[in-house]
Amino acid sequence: MISLFHLANRILSRILFQSTISLEPSGPSSRKIRKIFEEKIDKEGINWKSVSGETKDFYYEEFMKQCI
Repeated sequence: MISLFHLANRILSRILFQSTISLEPSGPSSRKIRKIFEEKIDKEGINWKSVSGETKDFYYEEFMKQCI
């Protein structure tokens, strides 16, 4: 099973790669993402590919509200 920390870092990296925003230092953003993941855990999500689109959308929307 993928750890929430690892998943948070993957999403943060993807968001930063696809945009021109900078979230430095990355530690506070990673902690916020981890809390978002803990808020809604996808029971089928043993890896990122198996996490539902609905859950991925939730993670992204919450991240954008709290970090951008």
